[in-house]
Amino acid sequence: FGTSTITSTVRANHSNGALKFADNSTYTGGTSDAQHVNGYVSKAGNDAFTFPVGSGTDLRRVTIAAPVANVTISTAWFAGSPATVTDPSDGTTHSLTAVTGAIEAVSPVGFWDWVNPAGSDDNVAVTVSIPDVTSFAEAGNLRLVGWNGTGWVALSSNPSASGATENS
Repeated sequence: FGTSTITSTVRANHSNGALKFADNSTYTGGTSDAQHVNGYVSKAGNDAFTFPVGSGTDLRRVTIAAPVANVTISTAWFAGSPATVTDPSDGTTHSLTAVTGAIEAVSPVGFWDWVNPAGSDDNVAVTVSIPDVTSFAEAGNLRLVGWNGTGWVALSSNPSASGATENS
């Protein structure tokens, strides 16, 4: 990667279009709006890793703690509402109002497509850098949610955001 380079992958195909990192590999390049992967990044193995993903204009990195087992995880950031931007994992959009449990609303700013094509990613600690959502919610009310096929479910037991401004 150059210091101000966007690397693009095939956004519609996480299997064949991802920038792939092998087991025990690391990424030490820049992580900025000017330097990231516009599309999918995949990481194999059981190492902690930071995925340098974004939209081509905004970095939205995802960091995982070391998984217990060897897994392959792919992720990409999609700017825009999940109600209008198609999720490549299932080829559909997802209603913002199909919420469950303690979830009150889903941000229309964007979403990560999280794909685990092999192995199990259960109990992997995930940290994300968020866009500015100060107009959407206070940090104390933010949590990661995921689409379970019919609605949005909490992926964390409690809100745990450090802030609601960009890159919190």
